[in-house]
Amino acid sequence: MTDWIEVLRAPVEHDLGPFSRFLHSQGIETYIFERSGSQCLCVLSGSDLALLHQLIAQWNSGDIDVLLYRDPISQLPDVPAPTVFAQWRYFPLTLVLLFFSSLTFVMVSTTWGESLGGVQWLASMTLQQLVIEGENFQLLAELPGIGQGWRYWTPIFLHFSWLHIIFNGLMLLEMGRRIEVAQGSQRLLFLVMACALLSNLVQFYVDPDNLFGGMSGVIYALAGYCWLYQRQCPDAGIDMPKGFMMMALLWLVLCMSGLITMAGLGKIANAAHIGGLLSGLVLGWLLVLLDKRFP
Repeated sequence: MTDWIEVLRAPVEHDLGPFSRFLHSQGIETYIFERSGSQCLCVLSGSDLALLHQLIAQWNSGDIDVLLYRDPISQLPDVPAPTVFAQWRYFPLTLVLLFFSSLTFVMVSTTWGESLGGVQWLASMTLQQLVIEGENFQLLAELPGIGQGWRYWTPIFLHFSWLHIIFNGLMLLEMGRRIEVAQGSQRLLFLVMACALLSNLVQFYVDPDNLFGGMSGVIYALAGYCWLYQRQCPDAGIDMPKGFMMMALLWLVLCMSGLITMAGLGKIANAAHIGGLLSGLVLGWLLVLLDKRFP
């Protein structure tokens, strides 16, 4: 697990980018993110903290003119603090999930993908059994056997419209990267695998005769996990945006009301949303207890 330690906090209008590059030149890996209206500079837990605090003191006193520091390789002019996408190497698993979701959307829901065998792709990723008959297919309310066990998880990569993939992709990036940066890729992988399985099975048993897919069950699980973990461990570094959980719950109620389906945005897998949210809350509670007992 990658552990980061916050060592410096500054107002958002202050540019920590040059100082971060200076620390990199001294062999200190850094990560910058925004929290509660401030910029936070973190370093890996194994960094030389004595050297780091000395450099911070020199920077605060003006003894190190980091504003004039330039990357010796690129010699680029000073730039603002890194954006989310500039820090991609800190949340690789989140980006891998986004990639496979996008690839599956192209294969299943676009004309180009259909010409490459999109129906077969779809049949290999649904939880229910699909029987292909020419250009048509029949849905069977049967769970896959052991030989196709991956299909218990792959429905999370299925998206059936541009709005579906864009919305879920943005929410996954928002939640996934926070967990991965603060607690590591292994923690995020465990949450996704566990909650994807539970939310998919809940949706299947509630509505086995309808095809479903999407990352939203996992997203609700990650939102529930982030909300609970942050409340119990405010300094964990997840820093879930204020109001995000309220927005997610309002959207859940709106979907359950049937208004979203009536508006022509498709049938909503509400059972997957609820199953994901509850599994995220339960796992958040259990992992808080474990992390406090075995820090």
